[in-house]
Amino acid sequence: MTSQKQTKPSYIKTIKLYKRCRNFIRSITIYSYRSRQDYKEIGIKERTYDDFKRIILDCIDQGFIEENFNGKEKHIRFNADMYKSSYNYLVNTYFIKSLPNNAFYYILILQILSEGDSLLINEIEDAIYQGNDDKQLDISTSALYRALCELTESGLLQTTREKNKIYYQLADNILDQLTAKELQELYTAVSFFTNVSLLSVPGYYLANTISQYLESQGTACPEKNSLWQYRFCNYSKIVDDEVIYIILQAIENKKALRISYGKNRKSIPLVPEALSTDYPYGRTYLHTTEHATYKVENITKIQTIDKLGQIPRKAKKPAAKKLDLIFTFKATDDEREVTAIKHRLQNEAAWMHCTELDKEHYHYTATVQDAFSFIPWIRSFHKYVSLGCETDTAIKERLEKDKREALQNYGII
Repeated sequence: MTSQKQTKPSYIKTIKLYKRCRNFIRSITIYSYRSRQDYKEIGIKERTYDDFKRIILDCIDQGFIEENFNGKEKHIRFNADMYKSSYNYLVNTYFIKSLPNNAFYYILILQILSEGDSLLINEIEDAIYQGNDDKQLDISTSALYRALCELTESGLLQTTREKNKIYYQLADNILDQLTAKELQELYTAVSFFTNVSLLSVPGYYLANTISQYLESQGTACPEKNSLWQYRFCNYSKIVDDEVIYIILQAIENKKALRISYGKNRKSIPLVPEALSTDYPYGRTYLHTTEHATYKVENITKIQTIDKLGQIPRKAKKPAAKKLDLIFTFKATDDEREVTAIKHRLQNEAAWMHCTELDKEHYHYTATVQDAFSFIPWIRSFHKYVSLGCETDTAIKERLEKDKREALQNYGII
């Protein structure tokens, strides 16, 4: 009898480093109908494109991935409408991140202690051996001890000491202290803040945990998207959660960072000071003690540095930049569009100094530290805005450069 040869899978469904596919996921979310060749031009090889596309299709419901043919080329994009669904299905892409080698210890320990017993480390080890009759697991006492320490530090386990012996047991479930009505209210609150906080993934995981807990108690689970809609629900922002978490931890623990930024392969050491988010455009910025600003989505590599001595001395605070904007409205312009623009300015530019030159011209000025962060906002006013003579030269050059690139891409020039 001949043994059947096993077919090798065409791709691996999990990856160790989420950053490998971050650029692809962001591109497939933001840009419509790119082909394999288009991705090749931005550094994603054709085979890598095929593998990443299969991974995405495994993570996200088919209805949210749209494929079309343009001649013989197949184009793919992420198809979602924030007004139909506020749930960010890109959170599912984090499931593809492979677990560390000793992750099974966490699962086994929690399963063993779920009976409510309080056990010594050797009793937990014996229980693992009893369930490992086929010897598929390579049990290490030191790795087991590290897993117990990590679970205790995370708050999932608690310890008691009796006669120099340490007993481990599951920590009290804080959800047990809440009524069904309180849990539903908590779910509603978590669902609201999930898409407006710096980090979104923990919110989705917590909401899912509350929902499963309610189900285990025989209570109806809240429906996704039953309440909240967001005007600015930026789906791609969620892929940067891993980077943002590292930055937040570094700020809290007063650690330094080393990053690789954009196409620059040179490693940049820095001390993080704060994070800010431009919600309408889905951009998060890292601000350093050197008064430098980095766009988080352009950070390709990041790691924590323990020794602050590697960071240069604090530089002199850069000079403030001037924004000088002139808004022009003509009688031939669409009245509804002009009204909407003026309403936006009343809300979004209330912090700027405004001078009404006449009924058609309005002058807005302000002094800012990071003028470049306002470029997307300025560009959003399209034909109604022009730059005054006092606008910083670097901002003028950047906007002119972006305009030329856009016209070239559309074949106008």
